[in-house]
Amino acid sequence: MPAGADDVRRRISEVFLRGGRRRDVEDARLTEQAAALLSEFGLTLEQCPVNAVGLKAANASEPVVTIFLDREIHGFADGVARRLGADGVRIEQLVVGKISSSARPAQGGHSIGEGVQTGESGTFGMTVEDPTGARFILSCSHVFATPNAGAKGVTDIWQPSSDDGGATVDRIGALYDFEPIDFAAGQANRIDAALASPAHANDIDPGVLGLGRVNGSVSNVTLGTAVWKSGWDTGVTQGTLLYKVSVMVAYPSANAQALFDDQWGIVGVGGSQTRFSDKGDSGAVVLDNGNAVLGLIFADAAGIDLSFANPISEVLNRFGVSPA
Repeated sequence: MPAGADDVRRRISEVFLRGGRRRDVEDARLTEQAAALLSEFGLTLEQCPVNAVGLKAANASEPVVTIFLDREIHGFADGVARRLGADGVRIEQLVVGKISSSARPAQGGHSIGEGVQTGESGTFGMTVEDPTGARFILSCSHVFATPNAGAKGVTDIWQPSSDDGGATVDRIGALYDFEPIDFAAGQANRIDAALASPAHANDIDPGVLGLGRVNGSVSNVTLGTAVWKSGWDTGVTQGTLLYKVSVMVAYPSANAQALFDDQWGIVGVGGSQTRFSDKGDSGAVVLDNGNAVLGLIFADAAGIDLSFANPISEVLNRFGVSPA
């Protein structure tokens, strides 16, 4: 294998995976090189599409440098070869999308979703168990399947979700049970929740990222209670459970709205630029300052920092489970 091919791989990695990602690298020339080449394609450093650089052997005498991109950039590999003076080495590009790690064991706060490309995505809420000790993944019904379209025992669940780079190899289990959402006019829902059964028991773990082990549940909640959640989209945030509400929620994938009665309304606190929750946080559990769970995030308001959660007692009673 000619040494030049691996040298080119290393140079491309340095330019795009160091200089293309950071503005404070020791060798500022890396950043300058990355910025200059990206600008040829109308991109900034923050829009760098390179997420890996590899070397494969097409045959014994002609190794190929492969640039892995998160999206199609026509002529990118040729531009890299030209600017880096690597005309003697074959360089190709391959679109692979976003690269994400599968978390095993996975736990509350991780990305999860329906097991199809462009499927529904959200957050692994927490691990729950039934009276026999069987453990399940709790999230929203609309996260584990297009509303009311899931097939118990058949619909695959991916971790991470499709929106987070998940694919068939990231299958963590299958839909076990879900509460159908009633879209009929005037009919009130209580929960948007579902369980998935893991393919392997050791693929899931109790606890919530950044918050620790869940310490039971609470049903008698006082308005004004300080709460926390850990979600795939916005991470760990703090809020105040401020409202008990009836709310009409739009489900774009079903092209319909559904009414939910007696839900929790939560606003963020602390002057953070981050909302208490956002779109990818559906399925995250809401905890009090003793880490007892009291809600399941399922919706948010677009115009203000206001999130909505199912009372957890309704969810746990529906499925006959408790926090693991």
